[in-house]
Amino acid sequence: MIKKSLTLHNEKVMCTARKTIVLPCELSQLDRLRQFVTEVCGTLHADAHVAAQLNLVLEEVFVNIINYAYPQAEVGSTELTATCGSDDSVVFTVVDTGMAFAPTQVAEADVTLDAASRPVGGLGIHIVRHMVDELRYRREQGRNVLTLKKKINKIKTR
Repeated sequence: MIKKSLTLHNEKVMCTARKTIVLPCELSQLDRLRQFVTEVCGTLHADAHVAAQLNLVLEEVFVNIINYAYPQAEVGSTELTATCGSDDSVVFTVVDTGMAFAPTQVAEADVTLDAASRPVGGLGIHIVRHMVDELRYRREQGRNVLTLKKKINKIKTR
């Protein structure tokens, strides 16, 4: 299900609209996720670098939900909503009903260690933290709510 209403009002990205997609937590949904993120970035005239970063970040978040949020026999769903920030940014909110997990509480990965010395895990969260401008988490009514904010570098338009 996609609710479409994200639009541009003028040269500056100023909108209050939102766009939402609900995806079953299955790896087969990655193409739909990428298409959604790419469409949002295109609508907002985000440059290719920002679009690639957002695709990587949201894919990492979605795959982690698939792999860890639900018991193996259960296929949950993830709701992804995109809204415009008031400061030339895009805000993605990711909601799932899986097990509670606060990525903002995970210790920073020590990327100075070589791969053999570093514990397994944590690099995905490291990537997410360093590719967005703001990362917030809350547990609300049995749901994980992760909010990611990224400044948009707009492509030049005539």
